[in-house]
Amino acid sequence: MKAQENVTKFRFTKLFAALIILILLSGYCPATAASDEEDEGSLIDMDFETLMDVQVRPTATLTKTSQKVTPAAMTIITKEDISNSGARSLDELLDIYVPNLQILLHVWETQHLGLRGSISDRDDKYLLLVNGRVMNDRVHYGALSERDLPMLNDINRVEVVRGPGSAMYGPGALYMVINIITDTPATFQGTEVKSTLGAIDEFYSWEAKMGRQFSDDSGLLIYAGAAKQPGTDPSDAEFTPGRTFTYGGRTYQGKDGLDFNQFQGYNQSWRGLEKVKLYSQYVKKDLNFWFRFTRGGTHYPLNPGQLDDAGMLDQGTGYQQLTFFAGNKLNISKTVNVDYSFSYDTMDYVRHIAQNINSFRQDEYHTKVILHWEPSEKHSIAVGGEYSHEEYGLDTWGYPHEDAITQAFRDADIEMPRWATDNASVLGEYQWKMTPKLTLFVGGRIDWQRFVKREMFSPRLALVYTPTEKDTLKFIVQRSTRASTAEQMKIYNDMESQLSDYETMDYYEMRWERQHTKNLWLAVSGFYTAHNVIAWTSTEEGAGGTYAVSPLGKLETFGIEGEMTYKTDKAKITLSHGYTKLINMGLVDNTTVTFLTAEPYGYGHDLANWSNHVTKLTAHYDATDKLSLDGSLGIYWGYPGKKDNAEFRDQRFTDADRYTDGFTAPFRGSVYLNLGMGYKFSENCKVRFTAHNVLGWFDESYNKRNYGFGEAEAGYTSLAPSFSVALTYRF
Repeated sequence: MKAQENVTKFRFTKLFAALIILILLSGYCPATAASDEEDEGSLIDMDFETLMDVQVRPTATLTKTSQKVTPAAMTIITKEDISNSGARSLDELLDIYVPNLQILLHVWETQHLGLRGSISDRDDKYLLLVNGRVMNDRVHYGALSERDLPMLNDINRVEVVRGPGSAMYGPGALYMVINIITDTPATFQGTEVKSTLGAIDEFYSWEAKMGRQFSDDSGLLIYAGAAKQPGTDPSDAEFTPGRTFTYGGRTYQGKDGLDFNQFQGYNQSWRGLEKVKLYSQYVKKDLNFWFRFTRGGTHYPLNPGQLDDAGMLDQGTGYQQLTFFAGNKLNISKTVNVDYSFSYDTMDYVRHIAQNINSFRQDEYHTKVILHWEPSEKHSIAVGGEYSHEEYGLDTWGYPHEDAITQAFRDADIEMPRWATDNASVLGEYQWKMTPKLTLFVGGRIDWQRFVKREMFSPRLALVYTPTEKDTLKFIVQRSTRASTAEQMKIYNDMESQLSDYETMDYYEMRWERQHTKNLWLAVSGFYTAHNVIAWTSTEEGAGGTYAVSPLGKLETFGIEGEMTYKTDKAKITLSHGYTKLINMGLVDNTTVTFLTAEPYGYGHDLANWSNHVTKLTAHYDATDKLSLDGSLGIYWGYPGKKDNAEFRDQRFTDADRYTDGFTAPFRGSVYLNLGMGYKFSENCKVRFTAHNVLGWFDESYNKRNYGFGEAEAGYTSLAPSFSVALTYRF
């Protein structure tokens, strides 16, 4: 068996190498049409109104269309937005700019991103992409890499599809797709260095970037970044667990903030290791080759129930990921071209919880081919397929060389075996400009996975109507899918000899956008979701309880969002408000307990880990040619569902001992205020100062970030008010 595995791996390695060579050779074939890369490079100088009508291939479609007609609610965060925000991580950047996106903390997982009421105890229900390539860990975490790194200067923009994306990118894109689009030789030429220092929430980052164009259609970009991140002292970002416990002979109430030495501070890098990001891209005509390496990770605050365990100071997760990508475009005629790519990715992580060290490595070989055909101005067609081969159970190559094991296999008291799986898909999209004012999008995707019972079908239908030059109406109906994590599917198959079911989300959205003036843009979305949930559940907490990832039930929600962007030569203001409300949660088995809501048990009618209302405001103003002022405000208005859930658990579980009597802080709202100032010494040198979480200097409860999903159900961490200074010099 071992010999057969080695032969299989050798064959895949040879095939992959051959395909890379083919792409490199075909890069010297003559081209007959301009590439999308050139189109993107020219967007920089366009004004806001013109940009909405440019024909590109955005993250939300397979066919070329304008941002105005894109069949999705999208948020595009530009390089200028990134700089003005002073954001210290991708998560913080998204929290500042993306409407109705929220962050939730976890005591034994990484922090979680949610959108429009959908949030999970793992980040495997949305996809994180780099230049269109999915970077998710498939075994346990989902979107793990990139999110915690304080180095963001390689990013040209971030495109966020607010809604399902499985019709485009496959299983896992239930409610959101985040696409990091890097700088290229077309968007950046020259040499730039940047250093950022953070105080109180302490970090030190260094970044260098060089871009060279050898000709109009070829060039090279190289980027390197590194950071030391001690994070906060526990006394500056107190952890309030929301439950009683005993430590050192003293009983702590759940409302007591804990700052003694046994607790990790917030944002501390994993085991004190430097965070690293390396990226390089070579472009020649339609040939695109890049590689990317990231290393990061953070500590978790200690679980109050495990304070007496040894070795807890290392609790957390560290990761590193290496990706090689080669893509090309074959231009067959003026109306037909083929995009094809091959990539290799290895994701390596170690997770330390209490006495357990779970290490894991996943290797993936991936290929994708899409044929684009535009037979006329009214019709655009894209069809293609993807295939990937994944290998699991490999020994980690960058962290302690433990046996390959993950939590699911640890719980089953067996080691994770060396195994592999294959996934295949077909996908397509048809865009029909029925009239000058009416555009129809019909598309979908079918995915086959070895450990899933049947094919996963993700269709999408969208009708876009532009009754005037200023107004756009979008009607979107789609279904997204998600298979369970690889570790859960494998052990279920080994122990039960059965294939796993998959998760679905049906999504209905109506959206209105208006380019009211050259400077003012408005939008309103209304949406409804019907989510057949597969999630982590329990039948009882404490000794004798059973825990599993299994079909849970049907979760229905609705919501509405409003957005505004105002932009002039000197100023830019964005404002959004999102409201999300639970309609109903029906359980498959009424004996199960879910972390999502207490509504099935007669406690309230709200989501347990969601602020029903969230408001976001950003502002930028160029006071002079040299001085600019910035600010961002995020308001999570309150958590009635969290209060309901805490009360339910106090009544249901006698050993839970949540401290909820008279303790209302976790259920109140949070307000995050950042203020910044930039000064340009010259065209080549600029400095930016940012004060983060400013209101914490007046009342630390304003800055609280809630926990969810089990331990510390009613807990929170008060984010430290802090400073950062960034100096950028361009040669």
